[in-house]
Amino acid sequence: MRATAIATSILGPLLTFVLGAIVTALTLLGSPSTLTSPRGYLVTALGAAPGVALSLVAVISTLHSANQNQRAAWRAVLALWAIIVIAAAAYLAAAHNSADFPWFFPLIALPLASLVYGIVNRV
Repeated sequence: MRATAIATSILGPLLTFVLGAIVTALTLLGSPSTLTSPRGYLVTALGAAPGVALSLVAVISTLHSANQNQRAAWRAVLALWAIIVIAAAAYLAAAHNSADFPWFFPLIALPLASLVYGIVNRV
């Protein structure tokens, strides 16, 4: 479990950043105004989806581990961190999406607490 949490916590943000940035760049090459359109959101969401899925695997596996080992404080921290990051991404998508800071960038930090949990706890 520990190796899975650490590996997915590192690979998820890497994939989110690389694939999301490539798709965003290609979208902007097509038409700069499409990034904030519904089509632009869909295209960037599809580009960032593989990395976000790996990040969610990390978060879910560490939440499961914290639940099994009766670590209530870690469970609360992991859940709260995930909620804050997802809320930040939703806020950016609704209010401040731009080519300089796309809406999915906060999702890069989604598995940060899971990475810390995987390193600190030897379970």
